[in-house]
Amino acid sequence: SHDIGLLERRCDEILLLNQGRMVTLEPRDHFLQHFAGEDVVEITYDGDLSPHLLHTLRTHVVRIVDERPLRLVIAHGASVVDLMHLLEQEVAIRDIRRSSPGLREAYLTFARLERQGDRA
Repeated sequence: SHDIGLLERRCDEILLLNQGRMVTLEPRDHFLQHFAGEDVVEITYDGDLSPHLLHTLRTHVVRIVDERPLRLVIAHGASVVDLMHLLEQEVAIRDIRRSSPGLREAYLTFARLERQGDRA
């Protein structure tokens, strides 16, 4: 199917074809683990983030997307406890939301790596 939403809800295994050639066949969770390697953490807070804290955060996360609310890209499944401790030194945390990439994001990463001939 080309309906990623349907696949998200229904599939247990991923089979990808490229010009009639099978390029992968693996369990959905395994595929996601390998090709959806980043989570987005959104933190709503009161106060101001110092330049020093932002620099420290950059050493602990893949990247900072926004500063208010704070949106961080971290490794898939990585703990946010250390990040919370860093932030609590300067700001009051009001809310934390974490979103994991889905099948669409994993497929896009897979396709990019396939094009580069650099599949992990």
